[in-house]
Order: sequence, then structure tokens, then C-alpha cells
Amino acid sequence: DTSQQQITMTAVRRLQAHHQAIYALATANDRLASGSDDHTVKLWNPFAQDPAAQLLATINTGAKVWALAMSGDLLVSGGAGNAVSNVNVWSLRGIGTFHAAGSVRSAVRLASLRGMPEQGVRSLAFDGDRVVAGADDGRLYVW
Repeated sequence: DTSQQQITMTAVRRLQAHHQAIYALATANDRLASGSDDHTVKLWNPFAQDPAAQLLATINTGAKVWALAMSGDLLVSGGAGNAVSNVNVWSLRGIGTFHAAGSVRSAVRLASLRGMPEQGVRSLAFDGDRVVAGADDGRLYVW
């Protein structure tokens, strides 16, 4: 009976750039985003064999990052500690899936979403049109 067989997997790559715990991951368009308590989102090419080509960009969010969601070239970050908004939408247009000298561009903050109390955001969903945030106050916030 093959339903009882255990599958063993081995890590093929280790991506390292954060300085504190990583709480959030999201993928889209062959890019990987990781969010951390170090107030950054790192964008990666998880398929690059050369370590110098793995890190595509760093976004300084100004807050701890506990949740991420991606759709196409848009990234939504959520967390705690940002005086303006704990939920932000970023454009990743121009940040490709490979790194070549001089080709890396920064993400652009498109929006800081308002309308929720100063609660931490623990989860996000994003379909390209609507953002839903799950907050520490036990509520869902929809934009």
C-alpha cells in the first residue's frame, strides 16, 4: 500500500538576508517574498544557483512584517509598528526574476491602507483587486 509511504525532501537552497525572525512568505511570477521582524521584505529569485543572484530587492517597510500577499506585480505587506498604516501595497514592476548589475529597481509604495485601528495584522489575502487583513482585534478588514 503506497498511501503509507513517507516522503523525504532535502533543502536544495538556503536564502539568507534577514536579521530577525521571518513570519511571512508569498510567491508570484517566479519571485519569492519574505517578511520579517527586521522591518523588511526581501524579494528573491528562489531558482538562482548563484547566491549573488538570489536577492533581487529589499523593501524597508518601517514596521514588523507578519503577513504578505502577492498578485502579479503587486505585493501587500502587513504587520505592526508603522505609524501611518500597518497594511501597504507595493508595486514590484521593474523588479525582475534575475539580478544583473544596475538592473535592480526598488519597489514603490502605491498605497497605505487606512480604516483599521492600530492593531497588528497577522494575515492577508489579495486577489489583485481586494485586500483582506486579519487583525489582532479579531476582525477582518476589507478594502
